[in-house]
Amino acid sequence: MTGSQPQRRKSSLTGKSFFQAHAEAEAQAQAEAQEPVQAPAPVAPVAAPEPVKSAAGAPKRKVSYYADDDENGRIRAAFMAGRDRYGWRSFTDFQLATILDRVEQLEQELNGGRPFEGVPPKGGQLGRPMS
Repeated sequence: MTGSQPQRRKSSLTGKSFFQAHAEAEAQAQAEAQEPVQAPAPVAPVAAPEPVKSAAGAPKRKVSYYADDDENGRIRAAFMAGRDRYGWRSFTDFQLATILDRVEQLEQELNGGRPFEGVPPKGGQLGRPMS
């Protein structure tokens, strides 16, 4: 194989030292500092996102549960299977509707059909009963 070797590219730093480049950068910074600075255009303030509101107008709070992988898979499959039929727009809608259905059953069974009185977070008994 005969042919010429590729030409080596020249660096823009060839022949310059660190001190020379540093001095040039300082001179450029001083020149820029002497130029009048224009104020940046005003930026419109960004509004904080509105909290998600329930149908009653109160903000919703995040709650969560623990489940193993098999249970989580079944829960997601149930959501996918029923979302068109029941009109759940999101996984959260599905969870909320499902839990509220169970709450209504418990109100019928344990509270004579009357809604349970609300309990604040960490307001109820924590842990298992000591009996």
